[in-house]
Amino acid sequence: MDKETRQNQVPLSSQSQLHHKLISKVWKLNLPPKLKIFWWKILHNGLPVADNLRKRGINIYSYCQACGEEIETVQHMLMHYRVAKEIWSLLLEELPEFPQSNIAIFQFFQYLMDRSTAQLQKNLPFFIGWRIWKMRNKNLGLTQSYVAAGHPRWLDQFYTSDRSASSD
Repeated sequence: MDKETRQNQVPLSSQSQLHHKLISKVWKLNLPPKLKIFWWKILHNGLPVADNLRKRGINIYSYCQACGEEIETVQHMLMHYRVAKEIWSLLLEELPEFPQSNIAIFQFFQYLMDRSTAQLQKNLPFFIGWRIWKMRNKNLGLTQSYVAAGHPRWLDQFYTSDRSASSD
């Protein structure tokens, strides 16, 4: 790289440096690929929570449908939602308050990395985060077939019962 190119490069902010550092840690975790992708999406704010869907033009109620206390963001779902907080406090004994900011999710991920010790099965917090997400989806009635098909489950039941009646 020549001198002019180096001078024209913008240095990465400390937030960007932290982000890149954590992303590389995700891929080094001893987790199934599905969980690595899940945590990668968390660090990129890419989960389809209400706030992200609304930002993408989907007309949706933006408050958490489980508690109604806050706008449903990745941070809320994983860190601030009452049930998630209880789960984390049981696992980690204490969960510090993370500020509502752009870097809170990075701080949370780093906190989980720091707490992954030999006493606490090394990757358990990352499986717990995944289960919180799955629990949220199940409680909202979002199954894999529902999301993939894009229509309510009752429509599947109607279609199935309609087909079986017509074959009689």
